[in-house]
Amino acid sequence: MTTKHGAETGDAATTVHRCLGRGYLVGADSWFPDDRRDYFAGGLGLFIGCNSLVCDQCGAPVAAQLGFSAAPSLAELEQLAASAPAGAATAPDLASLPAYVAGGAGRLYACRCLVRLVAGPIALEVPEAARDMEEELPWHCAGHPPLAGDAFDGLALTADWRSVARQALAVRTALHPRVDALRGFQAHRLHAMLARDDERSALSRAIAGEVSDDALRGAVTLFFARHPLAPGLAEVAAFYEANPVLFSGVAAEWGPKETLDEYLAYAFAHSLTIAPQGPEAPRVRDAFRAMATRAPGLGPALMRLARIDPTWTQDHIGAIGMAAPASWKAVLAQVRPTNVGAVIDLGMGLVKAGVASRDEVILALRDVAKPDLVSDVARLWTPDAN
Repeated sequence: MTTKHGAETGDAATTVHRCLGRGYLVGADSWFPDDRRDYFAGGLGLFIGCNSLVCDQCGAPVAAQLGFSAAPSLAELEQLAASAPAGAATAPDLASLPAYVAGGAGRLYACRCLVRLVAGPIALEVPEAARDMEEELPWHCAGHPPLAGDAFDGLALTADWRSVARQALAVRTALHPRVDALRGFQAHRLHAMLARDDERSALSRAIAGEVSDDALRGAVTLFFARHPLAPGLAEVAAFYEANPVLFSGVAAEWGPKETLDEYLAYAFAHSLTIAPQGPEAPRVRDAFRAMATRAPGLGPALMRLARIDPTWTQDHIGAIGMAAPASWKAVLAQVRPTNVGAVIDLGMGLVKAGVASRDEVILALRDVAKPDLVSDVARLWTPDAN
């Protein structure tokens, strides 16, 4: 059986983890781990190169080495392959190609029948719709062993998951600039490596329990942004509802988003999209709604809420718009309103705040709403209503 974590499970002793997308090839700008237990489980574009690739055609392991600026010819590769024992499923010795090592940023990948030089992340699983345009390489992730034993990189794995979580969140890794910049990355590694779902659940719930710690809150938020289905997000959501100021506008210090509330909105949206009826969904939904009606609003994530929770979003467009009055046109465009009364409430609020006039609101509606709604708003919202 394959779990959502990419693990083929029987019992803990036979679990094998596999990278998403058949594995990824990466250049110098992404981490290529030395530890065979590390693998790519997905999350926010933080690509991890697979170190356990095998070729479907020749059956050989795929070798990888960084520092190449050009790739050898297939003839040279065949010479290397010929030097291996007959029938041996071994990868070529790339270190014997010094003429091609010139301080380049490319990572050379080679089996016994194919060679590729890679500069940036490449998924080995090519979507069917793109197969006419993209090359599909015959390599795949052959699997990664899970964590075994009672220690991991100096971290003692005890029954006290809160202690484990605190230590993993606090440690700073020294692996690669891309992953080292992510606070608490050791917790991400540990969560991925654990053999059993119940262990991962215990760890993620313990991580959620650290959200009240000022020093660890950022790392906790980023963990759930990368693992939105991990148990514990509801606890983080409840803490946010009670303490929004601890997230709103607080710098995230990592990645494509700027603030903790942006990452939290991302986690809420993905959790509700994938598991809308899950056990944690009610609390997560409440927090996502609360975030939409508090300054500074949801920004681009509002479109996700409008799809996930359309009726509530339409009914509360007034409160949503007034949470970010300077962005009222973007709110209308994302929600595409259908509730006349709610739109009038928003419009009247904007006029009262001096942000827009009645005519400006009605004009903007023409671009995002059906003509009947625009007519009803213009008729029911009289010029002297404010």
